[in-house]
Amino acid sequence: MSSSPVPLIRKAYADTTHGQIHYRYAHPPQNVAPKPTPLLFLHKSASSSASHTSLMIIYASRGYICYAPDMPGFGGSFDQSPEAISLIQSKDWHYLKNMGVGEDINLWQREAVDHIRAWKGRNLVYGAVWDQDAEILYADVKCKVLLMCARDDVLWKYFDHVKDLRSDVRAVEVAGGNFELDRDVEGIEKYWIEFLEGSFE
Repeated sequence: MSSSPVPLIRKAYADTTHGQIHYRYAHPPQNVAPKPTPLLFLHKSASSSASHTSLMIIYASRGYICYAPDMPGFGGSFDQSPEAISLIQSKDWHYLKNMGVGEDINLWQREAVDHIRAWKGRNLVYGAVWDQDAEILYADVKCKVLLMCARDDVLWKYFDHVKDLRSDVRAVEVAGGNFELDRDVEGIEKYWIEFLEGSFE
């Protein structure tokens, strides 16, 4: 008996009034019935939609239509202004080591390129994050919430506080430092599919 084909990750652009948004997408194979709700994968700074390809293949194989855009200023999407890119200021290779990228040289290179490319976008997005009242926004989320974080992620020290803000969310520990999406695909898949399909206890 032949195994199911692996879903293809395709790339495309969407036009906006500010510029083109680059995105990756994957549909279920023809022999898998699509589920009614698509999944939207949003990357962290300063990565890109490339960080979601492993998970997109897994979930498209399970019937989910998957989309992963590059935020403005990241990956293949437009920059917020036509200023020239300066690579000299970047010491991203060493930064990634300190952030727990691991020993996979391909992952290290991909993230270094993404971080260098996002020389401007990441500063803008960090500023936007700190300028908003995240706790109020978080409290106002109406859908189910699953929190995942690795113990060696720089955000781990905030994990208990975020859990304590709401009694109705589920929280689990995964692995992989700040690069859980690549370094603990199996852990994320296990918890997320249980959460999506209602068997999470």
